[in-house]
Amino acid sequence: MIVLQELSSVNYLELYRVADLFHLPALEEAVVGFLVEHLSELSQSRQDEALQLPYRLLREVLKSDRLTSLSEEEIWKCKEEGGRWS
Repeated sequence: MIVLQELSSVNYLELYRVADLFHLPALEEAVVGFLVEHLSELSQSRQDEALQLPYRLLREVLKSDRLTSLSEEEIWKCKEEGGRWS
Protein backbone atom coordinates (compact mmCIF):
# COMPACT_ATOMS: atom_id res chain seq x y z
CA MET A 1 0.00 0.00 0.00
CA ILE A 2 1.57 3.26 -1.14
CA VAL A 3 0.04 5.26 1.71
CA LEU A 4 2.13 3.30 4.21
CA GLN A 5 5.29 4.68 2.62
CA GLU A 6 4.01 8.21 3.26
CA LEU A 7 3.36 7.68 6.97
CA SER A 8 5.08 10.43 8.97
CA SER A 9 4.85 12.57 12.08
CA VAL A 10 2.86 15.08 10.05
CA ASN A 11 0.08 12.78 8.84
CA TYR A 12 -0.12 9.76 11.15
CA LEU A 13 -3.15 11.03 13.04
CA GLU A 14 -5.09 11.84 9.89
CA LEU A 15 -4.23 8.44 8.42
CA TYR A 16 -5.44 6.80 11.62
CA ARG A 17 -8.76 8.63 11.28
CA VAL A 18 -9.06 7.43 7.69
CA ALA A 19 -8.27 3.86 8.76
CA ASP A 20 -10.87 4.03 11.50
CA LEU A 21 -13.53 5.62 9.30
CA PHE A 22 -13.13 3.15 6.43
CA HIS A 23 -12.22 0.10 8.56
CA LEU A 24 -8.73 -0.38 7.10
CA PRO A 25 -6.94 -2.68 9.58
CA ALA A 26 -3.63 -2.73 7.67
CA LEU A 27 -3.42 1.05 7.76
CA GLU A 28 -4.42 1.15 11.42
CA GLU A 29 -1.71 -1.40 12.25
CA ALA A 30 0.83 0.66 10.31
CA VAL A 31 -0.05 3.79 12.30
CA VAL A 32 0.19 1.85 15.58
CA GLY A 33 3.58 0.51 14.47
CA PHE A 34 4.73 4.02 13.57
CA LEU A 35 3.70 5.32 16.98
CA VAL A 36 5.32 2.40 18.78
CA GLU A 37 8.61 3.43 17.19
CA HIS A 38 8.19 7.21 17.43
CA LEU A 39 6.03 7.96 20.48
CA SER A 40 8.97 9.26 22.50
CA GLU A 41 9.93 11.76 19.78
CA LEU A 42 6.34 12.82 19.22
CA SER A 43 5.65 13.30 22.92
CA GLN A 44 8.54 15.77 23.00
CA SER A 45 8.26 17.56 19.65
CA ARG A 46 4.47 17.52 19.25
CA GLN A 47 3.35 17.20 22.84
CA ASP A 48 -0.07 18.83 22.41
CA GLU A 49 -0.91 16.47 19.58
CA ALA A 50 0.43 13.44 21.43
CA LEU A 51 -1.73 14.27 24.45
CA GLN A 52 -4.82 14.31 22.26
CA LEU A 53 -4.36 10.88 20.71
CA PRO A 54 -7.61 8.93 20.51
CA TYR A 55 -7.88 6.58 23.47
CA ARG A 56 -8.22 3.47 21.30
CA LEU A 57 -5.06 4.33 19.36
CA LEU A 58 -3.06 5.07 22.49
CA ARG A 59 -4.27 1.87 24.13
CA GLU A 60 -3.02 -0.18 21.16
CA VAL A 61 0.35 1.57 21.23
CA LEU A 62 0.85 1.20 24.98
CA LYS A 63 -0.03 -2.50 25.04
CA SER A 64 2.41 -3.31 22.25
CA ASP A 65 5.27 -5.60 23.22
CA ARG A 66 7.41 -3.66 20.77
CA LEU A 67 7.09 -0.34 22.63
CA THR A 68 10.64 0.51 23.55
CA SER A 69 10.75 4.19 22.63
CA LEU A 70 9.41 5.16 26.08
CA SER A 71 10.42 4.00 29.52
CA GLU A 72 7.72 2.94 31.98
CA GLU A 73 8.26 6.21 33.83
CA GLU A 74 7.68 8.22 30.65
CA ILE A 75 4.50 6.25 29.92
CA TRP A 76 3.11 7.07 33.38
CA LYS A 77 4.14 10.71 32.96
CA CYS A 78 2.29 10.88 29.63
CA LYS A 79 -0.74 9.27 31.22
CA GLU A 80 -0.74 11.76 34.11
CA GLU A 81 -0.30 14.78 31.82
CA GLY A 82 -2.93 13.59 29.41
CA GLY A 83 -5.78 12.89 31.76
CA ARG A 84 -7.98 12.20 28.74
CA TRP A 85 -6.15 8.88 28.31
CA SER A 86 -7.57 7.39 31.48
